[in-house]
Amino acid sequence: IHPHDPQWFKIVVRFIQNLVTSRPNAAARSAYTNAAASLLQAYPARASKLLFTENVKDNDDKPFAYLLINLLLIDIRSSIPTLLQQLNQPDYAQCSTRLTSAFDVISIFIGHLVRCLEDDSMDTFTMSPDSLLKLRKGISETMSVTVEYLRDRWDATFAGAMGLHPDARTSKAETWTGSHQTLAWDSLVNSADEDPLILSAVRALALWLREDDNETLRQEATGLMDMLMELYQGSVSFDKLLDFRSPTLVGLEALLTTHQGRDLFLRHNGWSILSKDLISLLATSPSARDISSSCSASPHAHDPSRGIEIVRTLLTVAEHESSSGTPEEWMDIITAVAAWDASGGVSTRQSSSSAVTAEFHVSVLQLCCTLLAGASPGMRNRYRQSMSAINGIVEQLHPRGVPGKDAHLVEAMEDVKSTMNHVLRGL
Repeated sequence: IHPHDPQWFKIVVRFIQNLVTSRPNAAARSAYTNAAASLLQAYPARASKLLFTENVKDNDDKPFAYLLINLLLIDIRSSIPTLLQQLNQPDYAQCSTRLTSAFDVISIFIGHLVRCLEDDSMDTFTMSPDSLLKLRKGISETMSVTVEYLRDRWDATFAGAMGLHPDARTSKAETWTGSHQTLAWDSLVNSADEDPLILSAVRALALWLREDDNETLRQEATGLMDMLMELYQGSVSFDKLLDFRSPTLVGLEALLTTHQGRDLFLRHNGWSILSKDLISLLATSPSARDISSSCSASPHAHDPSRGIEIVRTLLTVAEHESSSGTPEEWMDIITAVAAWDASGGVSTRQSSSSAVTAEFHVSVLQLCCTLLAGASPGMRNRYRQSMSAINGIVEQLHPRGVPGKDAHLVEAMEDVKSTMNHVLRGL
């Protein structure tokens, strides 16, 4: 539990500012980077205000936020190319911790920057256009280097060489130190999917891919599609300490805007991986009688916000890559939704949780409508019973499934009902 208003807060901020502006050495870089990340994670709103918006002088082209972020970007670009060589050296842990903190600060700054640019008031806008352009270039260059590192680190952990066929991963060498992949070389402590640095790097990269319309960087990042899908699939396990699902979904929002990205997504079983997670979320979706008790459950059990993002991702693929009709394997979602017990509905008493859950339910039904609308007449005929069951769910949720009568959800539910009626009439 963090104190609400600690007396030491501004002292630590001044400490960070003094280190940043005083030609820092290696020890000072670690100190201000780790301290800034800790403050921003513990007190995001207050720390962002003090580190990113305050202490700006008139006609100051380079406010403190610019200096801080620029130094972090330089540190990442200069350190990451040689990081792979240091995996099993004693100083790797310290270097990795510093870079993890640097990526975390960059992620929070990107979010802060987006909010400032969306804010009508210019009071929160502290940088000149020239400084912003320089930072944009610096972040893009840093993320390009990050893509290269992630590719190399992943290959070092699981493949041993770039482009090595996955079948080559199956054999392991049994030695006195344990069982190891025959060709892989990596950290003896944490593999890539267990390294906090990889999670922080993927999170920062995903945010920047989504927020910056950089086609070149997106093309580079599509080469990580196999890694992203394996990280997502591995995060489903309960024994995994790191959860890559949310940053992966954020990154996919940008990567799936291109045909190449969607093609690689399908080639690396992206539809299957995400649809299985979606089905598991739907199976644990709380009804009106257990919404309140579900709040204490494991976050792996039910996360309607993640479900909404999954549906958004699958809809993007379905709308662009099904010109010849909905593939048979995509219809597993129809079967799963048809078996969903929606009798509990959504309570209108727990407004905050039930509203998100209702949006999740409506978005799943929208995905079903898209798949059914794109299915061939013969396929619809084979799924006649599932379609009738889904239509029954729509009839149950239509009059009472939108807490607070949210206009957007009401309109979406009307579209779902209209589409289902149209599809059923075609049988």
